[in-house]
This record gives sequence, C-alpha cells and structure tokens, in this order.
Amino acid sequence: MAEKLTHENAEASISQGVIVSMFHGVILDNQLKNKTLKSILSSIENPEKHALKLKRKSLLLTGISWFALMIVFFLHFQGFTGLYLLAISAFSGIAYGFVIYLDSARKQWQFIIPHIDIEAVKEEVLSDET
Repeated sequence: MAEKLTHENAEASISQGVIVSMFHGVILDNQLKNKTLKSILSSIENPEKHALKLKRKSLLLTGISWFALMIVFFLHFQGFTGLYLLAISAFSGIAYGFVIYLDSARKQWQFIIPHIDIEAVKEEVLSDET
C-alpha cells in the first residue's frame, strides 16, 4: 500500500529506492522505475535544463489551449452548435490544467532537491542496470 509522501518520510523513501505510482498504489515496474530514477538524476544534475524543458512544454500547451479556445469562440459566434464545441473546450481546459501542473512542478523543484539522497538514487540506478 502506498504511504503518503510527507516532508519527514520523503528522504527515507527516495533513499530506500521506493518509487510508488500515483495510480492506485501500484509499484512501478523496473523499466519505468529505472527511467524515472534517471530522469530524477538528470533533473538534479541540470536544474536549469530541467526548468527550461518544463517551461517549453508549458508554453506549447498554453498556446494550444488558447488556440483551441479561440476556435470554440469563433465557431460559436458563427452559429455552430454541437458536441464538438464541448469537446474542444474540454480539451482546452485539460491542456491548461497541464500548464498549471508543469508551472507548479517547475517552481517547487528547487525546494524538493535538498530532500533527495542523490547517492542512494545513483546506487538504485546502478543496481537496476545490472
């Protein structure tokens, strides 16, 4: 069963190599776990590159979201009706939700880094590769 990740147990969980999926408490398979750990290491070693990558994704999704919303308004004022307007609006909202997620992840990353035991993560990556 997955435990709630708090400030007190965050370092212990990472240092023990416990990566828990957010989907119903299922433990990730080894390949995905190894990919996740490598991504964490890359993000720690290059925080500027990580922040830039998140910012680029955020800007792309923002543009897509606003473009979809403009299409909805344009079609609505042209007199079109139908479920496709609802579908495009929902897509726009979901895309903008990801923008909010990426922006918050980018801003919070600097506060998460000190609580990660980098050496334990490196050992876990090396032990999974062999």
